[in-house]
Amino acid sequence: MTNDYMCTVLLVSYNSCTTISKAIESILEQKTKYKYKIHIFDDASTDGTKNIILDYAEKYPEIVFPYISEKNQGAQANYWRAFLSVDTPYCSLLDGDDFFCNPHKL
Repeated sequence: MTNDYMCTVLLVSYNSCTTISKAIESILEQKTKYKYKIHIFDDASTDGTKNIILDYAEKYPEIVFPYISEKNQGAQANYWRAFLSVDTPYCSLLDGDDFFCNPHKL
C-alpha cells in the first residue's frame, strides 16, 4: 500500500472502554484537505477496550489501524511504540480518555 497519508493520529489507551468510542469518533469527524490515519495503541486493556478498537478497525480499515498488546507494557513503552509507528510527515497525539472538540483540529 502506498503511503499517501499526510498525518498519523496516535491514540494511546489503557482501560478506556467508556471513552474510547468518543475519542475515535472525534478523530473520524476531522475535516481536512489531506488523508490521515489513526494508529490505536492499546496496552492490553482488561475492560473491553480492545473489542471496541477492533470494531472500528473493521468498519474503517483504510483509516483505523489497531496495535493491541498481548501483555501490559506500561504507559511509557506504549507511547514509544506509538511514536515509532509514525510513517507520515506529521502526527498528532490523543489519549483514549480524551477527544478532539474541534473538527478542524488537524
